[in-house]
Amino acid sequence: MNKIGLYLVIVLATSSLAIMPASTLPAANTVLASYGAIEYLNLNRAVYIYGSSSLTDVETSYVASHFNLLICDFYMSRLVLQSIKSKNPNMIILGYKDVIGVHTSDSDWSTINSNEDWFLHDANGNRIKNTQYGWLLMDVGSSGWRQHYTSYLNNQLSQEFDGVFADDVWDTLRTDPWSNSSNLKSVDIANWHTNMIGMLQYVKNNTVSGKLVIVNTSEHQTHDYLDIVDGKVDEGFVHAGWWALNDFESSWFNPIDHINAMTRDSATGKIFISDNGAITPSNPDATVLAQIAQVVNYCYAGTLLGMNGPNSYFTFNNWWSNDNSRGYYGVMGTNLGSPLGLYYENQNVYVRDFAGGKVLFNPSNNSYNVQLTHSYFLPNGTSVSSITMTPWSGTILLSTPV
Repeated sequence: MNKIGLYLVIVLATSSLAIMPASTLPAANTVLASYGAIEYLNLNRAVYIYGSSSLTDVETSYVASHFNLLICDFYMSRLVLQSIKSKNPNMIILGYKDVIGVHTSDSDWSTINSNEDWFLHDANGNRIKNTQYGWLLMDVGSSGWRQHYTSYLNNQLSQEFDGVFADDVWDTLRTDPWSNSSNLKSVDIANWHTNMIGMLQYVKNNTVSGKLVIVNTSEHQTHDYLDIVDGKVDEGFVHAGWWALNDFESSWFNPIDHINAMTRDSATGKIFISDNGAITPSNPDATVLAQIAQVVNYCYAGTLLGMNGPNSYFTFNNWWSNDNSRGYYGVMGTNLGSPLGLYYENQNVYVRDFAGGKVLFNPSNNSYNVQLTHSYFLPNGTSVSSITMTPWSGTILLSTPV
Protein backbone atom coordinates (compact mmCIF):
# COMPACT_ATOMS: atom_id res chain seq x y z
CA MET A 1 0.00 0.00 0.00
CA ASN A 2 1.20 3.50 -0.80
CA LYS A 3 2.26 5.12 2.48
CA ILE A 4 -0.44 7.78 2.08
CA GLY A 5 -2.84 4.89 2.39
CA LEU A 6 -1.14 3.82 5.62
CA TYR A 7 -2.04 7.20 7.09
CA LEU A 8 -5.62 6.88 5.90
CA VAL A 9 -6.34 3.46 7.37
CA ILE A 10 -6.28 5.03 10.82
CA VAL A 11 -9.45 6.95 10.03
CA LEU A 12 -11.16 4.87 7.35
CA ALA A 13 -13.87 2.37 8.22
CA THR A 14 -14.36 -0.86 6.33
CA SER A 15 -17.44 -2.97 5.84
CA SER A 16 -17.77 -6.48 7.24
CA LEU A 17 -16.24 -9.16 5.06
CA ALA A 18 -17.76 -12.45 4.10
CA ILE A 19 -16.63 -15.63 5.81
CA MET A 20 -14.30 -17.85 3.82
CA PRO A 21 -15.73 -21.26 3.04
CA ALA A 22 -14.14 -24.02 5.08
CA SER A 23 -13.35 -25.88 1.86
CA THR A 24 -10.64 -23.33 1.04
CA LEU A 25 -8.54 -24.40 4.05
CA PRO A 26 -5.97 -27.17 3.68
CA ALA A 27 -7.17 -30.65 4.50
CA ALA A 28 -6.54 -32.19 7.91
CA ASN A 29 -2.94 -33.22 8.60
CA THR A 30 -1.63 -31.13 5.71
CA VAL A 31 2.07 -30.44 6.28
CA LEU A 32 4.28 -28.37 4.03
CA ALA A 33 7.34 -29.89 2.47
CA SER A 34 10.56 -28.91 4.24
CA TYR A 35 12.36 -25.82 2.98
CA GLY A 36 15.85 -25.94 4.42
CA ALA A 37 17.43 -25.84 7.86
CA ILE A 38 15.65 -24.24 10.82
CA GLU A 39 18.32 -22.91 13.15
CA TYR A 40 17.20 -19.56 14.55
CA LEU A 41 15.68 -18.55 17.86
CA ASN A 42 13.54 -15.43 17.69
CA LEU A 43 11.18 -13.67 15.34
CA ASN A 44 12.61 -10.25 14.49
CA ARG A 45 10.58 -7.06 14.93
CA ALA A 46 10.00 -4.18 12.50
CA VAL A 47 8.33 -0.77 12.78
CA TYR A 48 7.17 1.96 10.37
CA ILE A 49 7.75 5.62 11.25
CA TYR A 50 6.41 7.84 8.49
CA GLY A 51 5.74 11.57 8.46
CA SER A 52 8.44 12.57 10.93
CA SER A 53 11.94 13.94 10.48
CA SER A 54 12.94 13.83 14.13
CA LEU A 55 12.66 11.75 17.29
CA THR A 56 13.67 12.53 20.86
CA ASP A 57 16.53 10.72 22.55
CA VAL A 58 14.01 8.74 24.58
CA GLU A 59 12.23 7.73 21.38
CA THR A 60 15.40 6.64 19.60
CA SER A 61 16.24 4.52 22.64
CA TYR A 62 12.81 2.92 22.43
CA VAL A 63 13.21 2.13 18.73
CA ALA A 64 16.71 0.74 19.27
CA SER A 65 15.69 -1.52 22.16
CA HIS A 66 12.37 -2.82 20.80
CA PHE A 67 12.97 -3.33 17.07
CA ASN A 68 15.49 -4.81 14.63
CA LEU A 69 14.30 -3.04 11.47
CA LEU A 70 13.01 0.49 10.85
CA ILE A 71 11.21 1.78 7.74
CA CYS A 72 11.04 5.57 7.54
CA ASP A 73 11.09 8.49 5.14
CA PHE A 74 14.38 9.40 3.49
CA TYR A 75 14.07 12.83 5.08
CA MET A 76 14.40 11.40 8.60
CA SER A 77 17.18 13.31 10.38
CA ARG A 78 20.61 11.73 9.95
CA LEU A 79 21.35 12.59 13.59
CA VAL A 80 18.29 10.58 14.63
CA LEU A 81 19.36 7.61 12.51
CA GLN A 82 22.91 7.85 13.85
CA SER A 83 21.53 7.82 17.40
CA ILE A 84 19.50 4.68 16.68
CA LYS A 85 22.46 2.96 15.05
CA SER A 86 24.75 3.85 17.97
CA LYS A 87 22.27 2.26 20.38
CA ASN A 88 21.60 -0.76 18.17
CA PRO A 89 24.38 -1.32 15.61
CA ASN A 90 22.46 -4.25 14.14
CA MET A 91 19.40 -2.14 13.28
CA ILE A 92 18.42 -2.26 9.60
CA ILE A 93 17.08 1.10 8.36
CA LEU A 94 15.18 1.33 5.07
CA GLY A 95 14.07 4.52 3.32
CA TYR A 96 10.70 4.69 1.58
CA LYS A 97 10.24 5.15 -2.18
CA ASP A 98 7.20 4.07 -4.17
CA VAL A 99 7.98 2.20 -7.40
CA ILE A 100 4.83 2.95 -9.39
CA GLY A 101 3.24 6.03 -7.84
CA VAL A 102 4.27 9.67 -7.51
CA HIS A 103 2.61 12.62 -5.77
CA THR A 104 2.89 16.27 -6.69
CA SER A 105 4.29 16.75 -3.16
CA ASP A 106 7.25 14.40 -3.78
CA SER A 107 10.63 16.08 -3.50
CA ASP A 108 11.55 15.02 -7.05
CA TRP A 109 8.19 15.98 -8.58
CA SER A 110 9.48 18.83 -10.73
CA THR A 111 11.93 16.49 -12.46
CA ILE A 112 9.36 13.74 -12.88
CA ASN A 113 6.68 16.11 -14.16
CA SER A 114 8.91 17.33 -16.99
CA ASN A 115 9.40 13.82 -18.39
CA GLU A 116 6.11 12.74 -19.88
CA ASP A 117 7.50 9.44 -21.16
CA TRP A 118 8.07 8.27 -17.59
CA PHE A 119 4.31 8.15 -16.95
CA LEU A 120 1.95 5.38 -17.98
CA HIS A 121 -0.88 6.73 -20.13
CA ASP A 122 -4.34 5.53 -21.03
CA ALA A 123 -5.55 4.88 -24.56
CA ASN A 124 -6.31 8.59 -24.96
CA GLY A 125 -2.83 9.68 -23.91
CA ASN A 126 -3.85 10.85 -20.42
CA ARG A 127 -1.90 10.29 -17.23
CA ILE A 128 -3.50 7.70 -14.96
CA LYS A 129 -4.48 8.80 -11.45
CA ASN A 130 -5.19 6.58 -8.46
CA THR A 131 -8.64 7.57 -7.23
CA GLN A 132 -8.07 6.37 -3.67
CA TYR A 133 -4.73 7.96 -2.83
CA GLY A 134 -4.26 10.54 -5.58
CA TRP A 135 -0.93 9.40 -6.98
CA LEU A 136 -0.04 9.16 -10.67
CA LEU A 137 0.96 5.86 -12.24
CA MET A 138 4.49 5.49 -13.56
CA ASP A 139 5.69 3.29 -16.41
CA VAL A 140 7.96 0.60 -14.97
CA GLY A 141 8.93 -0.29 -18.55
CA SER A 142 10.36 3.19 -19.13
CA SER A 143 14.17 3.31 -19.12
CA GLY A 144 14.00 6.94 -18.04
CA TRP A 145 11.84 6.16 -15.00
CA ARG A 146 14.10 3.26 -14.04
CA GLN A 147 17.16 5.47 -14.26
CA HIS A 148 15.60 8.32 -12.30
CA TYR A 149 14.28 6.03 -9.58
CA THR A 150 17.70 4.46 -9.09
CA SER A 151 19.51 7.80 -9.24
CA TYR A 152 17.15 9.15 -6.57
CA LEU A 153 17.92 6.18 -4.34
CA ASN A 154 21.66 6.53 -4.75
CA ASN A 155 21.46 10.20 -3.80
CA GLN A 156 19.44 9.34 -0.68
CA LEU A 157 21.21 6.20 0.51
CA SER A 158 23.61 7.76 3.01
CA GLN A 159 25.58 5.51 5.32
CA GLU A 160 22.72 5.56 7.84
CA PHE A 161 20.35 3.85 5.40
CA ASP A 162 20.84 0.16 4.71
CA GLY A 163 18.55 0.15 1.71
CA VAL A 164 15.17 1.02 0.25
CA PHE A 165 11.65 -0.12 0.99
CA ALA A 166 10.22 -0.16 -2.53
CA ASP A 167 6.45 0.10 -2.20
CA ASP A 168 3.69 -1.06 -4.57
CA VAL A 169 5.61 -3.70 -6.52
CA TRP A 170 2.42 -5.15 -7.93
CA ASP A 171 2.27 -8.62 -9.42
CA THR A 172 -0.27 -7.46 -12.03
CA LEU A 173 -1.56 -4.08 -13.16
CA ARG A 174 -4.82 -3.72 -11.29
CA THR A 175 -7.66 -2.26 -13.30
CA ASP A 176 -9.90 -0.96 -10.51
CA PRO A 177 -8.36 2.05 -8.71
CA TRP A 178 -8.04 4.54 -11.57
CA SER A 179 -10.00 7.57 -12.70
CA ASN A 180 -9.86 6.23 -16.28
CA SER A 181 -9.77 2.47 -15.70
CA SER A 182 -11.80 1.63 -18.79
CA ASN A 183 -9.12 3.24 -20.95
CA LEU A 184 -6.13 1.24 -19.67
CA LYS A 185 -4.23 -0.21 -22.60
CA SER A 186 -4.30 -4.00 -22.87
CA VAL A 187 -0.63 -4.07 -23.86
CA ASP A 188 0.32 -2.34 -20.58
CA ILE A 189 -1.71 -4.87 -18.60
CA ALA A 190 -0.17 -7.78 -20.52
CA ASN A 191 3.42 -6.53 -20.16
CA TRP A 192 3.20 -5.38 -16.54
CA HIS A 193 4.83 -8.37 -14.84
CA THR A 194 7.69 -8.56 -17.34
CA ASN A 195 8.27 -4.82 -17.14
CA MET A 196 8.30 -4.94 -13.35
CA ILE A 197 10.95 -7.66 -13.47
CA GLY A 198 13.02 -5.40 -15.72
CA MET A 199 12.52 -2.47 -13.33
CA LEU A 200 13.67 -4.48 -10.33
CA GLN A 201 16.67 -5.89 -12.18
CA TYR A 202 17.78 -2.39 -13.17
CA VAL A 203 17.31 -1.01 -9.66
CA LYS A 204 19.13 -3.87 -7.96
CA ASN A 205 22.00 -3.89 -10.46
CA ASN A 206 22.55 -0.13 -10.31
CA THR A 207 21.85 0.78 -6.70
CA VAL A 208 24.84 1.52 -4.47
CA SER A 209 26.69 -1.72 -3.76
CA GLY A 210 25.77 -3.35 -0.47
CA LYS A 211 22.41 -1.61 -0.10
CA LEU A 212 19.24 -3.67 0.28
CA VAL A 213 16.22 -3.57 -2.01
CA ILE A 214 13.14 -4.77 -0.12
CA VAL A 215 9.86 -4.81 -2.04
CA ASN A 216 6.24 -4.66 -0.96
CA THR A 217 4.63 -7.15 -3.30
CA SER A 218 1.49 -9.19 -3.79
CA GLU A 219 3.46 -11.85 -5.64
CA HIS A 220 3.02 -15.09 -3.67
CA GLN A 221 2.99 -17.83 -6.27
CA THR A 222 6.50 -17.51 -7.70
CA HIS A 223 9.93 -16.13 -6.87
CA ASP A 224 10.08 -13.87 -9.94
CA TYR A 225 10.59 -10.73 -7.85
CA LEU A 226 12.20 -12.22 -4.76
CA ASP A 227 14.90 -13.87 -6.87
CA ILE A 228 16.02 -10.40 -7.94
CA VAL A 229 15.87 -8.40 -4.71
CA ASP A 230 16.93 -8.85 -1.08
CA GLY A 231 13.58 -9.42 0.54
CA LYS A 232 9.87 -8.71 0.58
CA VAL A 233 7.03 -7.34 2.66
CA ASP A 234 3.76 -9.27 2.71
CA GLU A 235 1.31 -6.48 3.52
CA GLY A 236 -1.87 -7.70 5.18
CA PHE A 237 -0.22 -11.01 6.05
CA VAL A 238 -3.11 -12.56 8.00
CA HIS A 239 -4.89 -9.34 9.02
CA ALA A 240 -4.58 -6.16 6.97
CA GLY A 241 -4.07 -2.74 8.50
CA TRP A 242 -7.04 -1.38 6.55
CA TRP A 243 -9.43 -3.97 8.04
CA ALA A 244 -11.60 -3.34 11.10
CA LEU A 245 -10.74 -5.28 14.26
CA ASN A 246 -13.63 -7.70 13.76
CA ASP A 247 -12.86 -8.41 10.09
CA PHE A 248 -10.68 -11.41 9.38
CA GLU A 249 -11.13 -12.59 5.83
CA SER A 250 -13.20 -12.56 2.70
CA SER A 251 -14.07 -15.16 0.11
CA TRP A 252 -10.83 -14.36 -1.73
CA PHE A 253 -8.46 -14.26 1.28
CA ASN A 254 -6.93 -17.36 2.83
CA PRO A 255 -4.39 -16.66 5.60
CA ILE A 256 -2.86 -20.10 5.12
CA ASP A 257 -1.80 -19.06 1.60
CA HIS A 258 0.26 -16.25 3.13
CA ILE A 259 1.71 -18.49 5.81
CA ASN A 260 2.73 -21.03 3.18
CA ALA A 261 4.33 -18.26 1.12
CA MET A 262 6.35 -17.17 4.16
CA THR A 263 7.47 -20.76 4.78
CA ARG A 264 8.71 -20.96 1.20
CA ASP A 265 10.12 -17.44 0.83
CA SER A 266 11.82 -17.00 4.21
CA ALA A 267 13.68 -20.27 3.61
CA THR A 268 15.72 -18.45 0.96
CA GLY A 269 17.49 -16.55 3.75
CA LYS A 270 16.20 -13.27 2.37
CA ILE A 271 14.26 -10.78 4.48
CA PHE A 272 10.56 -11.53 4.88
CA ILE A 273 8.40 -9.02 6.75
CA SER A 274 5.00 -10.20 7.95
CA ASP A 275 3.07 -6.91 7.87
CA ASN A 276 -0.18 -6.88 9.86
CA GLY A 277 -2.50 -4.36 11.46
CA ALA A 278 -6.04 -3.14 12.03
CA ILE A 279 -8.00 0.09 12.11
CA THR A 280 -8.09 1.19 15.74
CA PRO A 281 -10.07 4.09 17.21
CA SER A 282 -8.51 6.96 19.12
CA ASN A 283 -8.35 6.51 22.90
CA PRO A 284 -9.46 2.85 22.86
CA ASP A 285 -11.20 1.59 26.00
CA ALA A 286 -10.49 -1.70 27.76
CA THR A 287 -12.82 -3.65 25.47
CA VAL A 288 -11.13 -2.35 22.33
CA LEU A 289 -7.67 -2.94 23.80
CA ALA A 290 -8.68 -6.56 24.38
CA GLN A 291 -9.79 -6.80 20.74
CA ILE A 292 -6.46 -5.36 19.61
CA ALA A 293 -4.61 -7.90 21.75
CA GLN A 294 -6.61 -10.73 20.17
CA VAL A 295 -5.77 -9.58 16.64
CA VAL A 296 -2.08 -9.03 17.51
CA ASN A 297 -1.85 -12.53 19.04
CA TYR A 298 -3.60 -13.98 15.99
CA CYS A 299 -1.17 -12.29 13.60
CA TYR A 300 1.89 -13.15 15.68
CA ALA A 301 0.87 -16.81 15.93
CA GLY A 302 0.32 -16.96 12.18
CA THR A 303 3.76 -15.50 11.60
CA LEU A 304 5.35 -18.02 13.97
CA LEU A 305 3.75 -20.77 11.89
CA GLY A 306 5.33 -19.43 8.71
CA MET A 307 8.79 -18.20 9.67
CA ASN A 308 11.41 -20.47 8.18
CA GLY A 309 14.64 -18.53 8.26
CA PRO A 310 16.71 -16.14 10.40
CA ASN A 311 15.57 -13.00 8.54
CA SER A 312 11.86 -13.27 9.38
CA TYR A 313 10.21 -10.11 10.77
CA PHE A 314 6.87 -9.19 12.32
CA THR A 315 5.16 -5.82 12.40
CA PHE A 316 1.73 -4.66 13.53
CA ASN A 317 0.41 -1.19 12.69
CA ASN A 318 3.06 1.51 13.17
CA TRP A 319 4.71 4.10 15.40
CA TRP A 320 1.59 6.28 15.36
CA SER A 321 -0.89 3.56 16.40
CA ASN A 322 -3.90 4.91 18.28
CA ASP A 323 -3.37 2.48 21.15
CA ASN A 324 -0.04 4.23 21.93
CA SER A 325 1.79 0.94 21.50
CA ARG A 326 4.44 2.53 19.27
CA GLY A 327 4.12 -0.65 17.21
CA TYR A 328 5.38 -2.91 20.01
CA TYR A 329 3.23 -5.44 21.87
CA GLY A 330 4.18 -7.73 24.74
CA VAL A 331 3.75 -10.93 22.76
CA MET A 332 6.57 -9.76 20.48
CA GLY A 333 9.02 -10.35 23.33
CA THR A 334 8.09 -14.02 23.76
CA ASN A 335 10.93 -16.50 23.26
CA LEU A 336 9.82 -19.98 22.24
CA GLY A 337 13.26 -21.12 21.19
CA SER A 338 13.92 -22.83 17.88
CA PRO A 339 11.05 -24.44 15.95
CA LEU A 340 11.21 -28.23 15.91
CA GLY A 341 9.64 -28.60 12.49
CA LEU A 342 7.00 -27.10 10.24
CA TYR A 343 3.38 -26.54 11.19
CA TYR A 344 0.69 -29.19 11.08
CA GLU A 345 -3.04 -29.47 11.75
CA ASN A 346 -4.36 -31.07 14.92
CA GLN A 347 -7.85 -30.99 16.45
CA ASN A 348 -9.01 -28.49 13.79
CA VAL A 349 -6.33 -25.88 14.52
CA TYR A 350 -2.83 -25.30 13.19
CA VAL A 351 0.06 -26.13 15.50
CA ARG A 352 3.79 -25.67 15.48
CA ASP A 353 6.17 -27.08 18.08
CA PHE A 354 9.15 -25.16 19.45
CA ALA A 355 11.95 -26.03 21.86
CA GLY A 356 10.26 -23.88 24.50
CA GLY A 357 6.60 -24.60 23.81
CA LYS A 358 4.14 -24.42 20.94
CA VAL A 359 1.90 -22.04 19.03
CA LEU A 360 -1.74 -22.62 18.08
CA PHE A 361 -3.60 -20.80 15.31
CA ASN A 362 -7.31 -20.87 14.51
CA PRO A 363 -8.18 -19.06 11.24
CA SER A 364 -11.87 -19.93 11.30
CA ASN A 365 -15.19 -18.73 12.63
CA ASN A 366 -15.50 -21.78 14.93
CA SER A 367 -14.34 -22.46 18.48
CA TYR A 368 -12.35 -25.59 19.24
CA ASN A 369 -11.34 -27.12 22.54
CA VAL A 370 -7.81 -28.44 22.13
CA GLN A 371 -6.55 -31.18 24.47
CA LEU A 372 -2.83 -30.92 25.17
CA THR A 373 -0.51 -33.88 25.67
CA HIS A 374 0.74 -32.36 28.93
CA SER A 375 0.49 -29.13 30.86
CA TYR A 376 1.78 -25.90 29.34
CA PHE A 377 1.86 -22.34 30.60
CA LEU A 378 0.19 -19.29 29.15
CA PRO A 379 2.39 -16.18 28.97
CA ASN A 380 0.65 -14.92 32.15
CA GLY A 381 1.86 -18.01 34.05
CA THR A 382 -1.42 -19.94 34.12
CA SER A 383 -0.99 -23.71 33.77
CA VAL A 384 -3.30 -25.39 31.22
CA SER A 385 -3.83 -28.94 29.96
CA SER A 386 -6.48 -27.91 27.45
CA ILE A 387 -7.38 -24.64 25.81
CA THR A 388 -10.35 -23.25 23.93
CA MET A 389 -9.32 -21.65 20.66
CA THR A 390 -11.93 -19.01 19.96
CA PRO A 391 -12.61 -17.84 16.39
CA TRP A 392 -9.71 -16.03 14.72
CA SER A 393 -7.30 -16.55 17.58
CA GLY A 394 -3.67 -17.37 18.19
CA THR A 395 -2.12 -18.68 21.40
CA ILE A 396 1.42 -19.20 22.62
CA LEU A 397 2.02 -22.01 25.11
CA LEU A 398 5.27 -22.21 27.07
CA SER A 399 6.90 -25.36 28.41
CA THR A 400 7.97 -23.54 31.58
CA PRO A 401 6.50 -20.45 33.24
CA VAL A 402 8.15 -17.10 32.57
